[in-house]
Amino acid sequence: MSEYLSNPEVQRQPKTFEKINDGVYALWREVDPDVTLVFFHGLSQRGTNPKHAFWRTWKGREHEDCWPESLLPKLLKDEGRGYKASVLSVSYENRPDPGKDGKGTEASDQYRIVENLVNDLIVDEDADVGQKGVPVILVGHDLGGILIKRFVQMVEDKAHTASEEKVRRKSKNFLENLSSVFFYSTPHHGAEAFEQLAAKLKKSDANQMLRLVTILHKETARINDNFGKYRRGEQGSKQSKFTTYGIHAAWATTLEGGLSIQIVPEGSARSDVDHFYSVRADHFGICQVRDSSTTHLRTLIGAIRDAASNNINLKPGASSHTMDSIKYWQH
Repeated sequence: MSEYLSNPEVQRQPKTFEKINDGVYALWREVDPDVTLVFFHGLSQRGTNPKHAFWRTWKGREHEDCWPESLLPKLLKDEGRGYKASVLSVSYENRPDPGKDGKGTEASDQYRIVENLVNDLIVDEDADVGQKGVPVILVGHDLGGILIKRFVQMVEDKAHTASEEKVRRKSKNFLENLSSVFFYSTPHHGAEAFEQLAAKLKKSDANQMLRLVTILHKETARINDNFGKYRRGEQGSKQSKFTTYGIHAAWATTLEGGLSIQIVPEGSARSDVDHFYSVRADHFGICQVRDSSTTHLRTLIGAIRDAASNNINLKPGASSHTMDSIKYWQH
């Protein structure tokens, strides 16, 4: 199933974004934001530059604009209250076969990647995610959704066990400000397409995280279990620490040779989500938007509105006028 990686799109001249550090780029920055969004891309497609995945994953459906940069801030500012969102995107080794270049696969070790992202997103003052009371929304596609779960678990661990007081404090702040997580076509229980892809690759070449999206992998099961226990507590409280959304690709993805398959089955995409949406898009198109009426964009804006409203209400001198002015667009 190496065809999963195929992408017939012609690669355009890369856009320029602010590089905050080795693992994080700013798609849009605001002074004193009401909310911070962090996007986690998934595995790269063949024919694309994996170094551009942090922005190309989230481009427009019919154009090259990166919608978290070009459309989302405008919609937030144009509607009523004018919420301000800073938008960051992570970059990590996402090639399915990084070992083919002869440099080994160490860069795809999940512990190493997540450890670096904790430092790059939370500890680094230039990113400073989840600090100063600013709510956080995490958005992950594909493998990126699994990575988010592992990331949250490591932050929770560091909040209690990190040797440096600064790391413990900033980790606790992040967890207190985590508002919601969006899973775009995330195979929480694996998928046959990834199983077949992994089987075709030499073990010495394969991305070490590829196993996390194979069917019923023990390590992924542990990640899922720990994530759920943290979110709801050991006793399974009905009041979760933050809200989760599942965005499922209802359409099959057409691969090289004309074969069409559903990359992530609905059952695998439904795991541990509070709100579930099945949208008319394929596995890669689900990350793209057509315009402001796109279903998952409306849902994301609703979550931003809720998180930002709470943040604004807590600020000194907050206005008493309605915080419900951002609308849901109709088709």
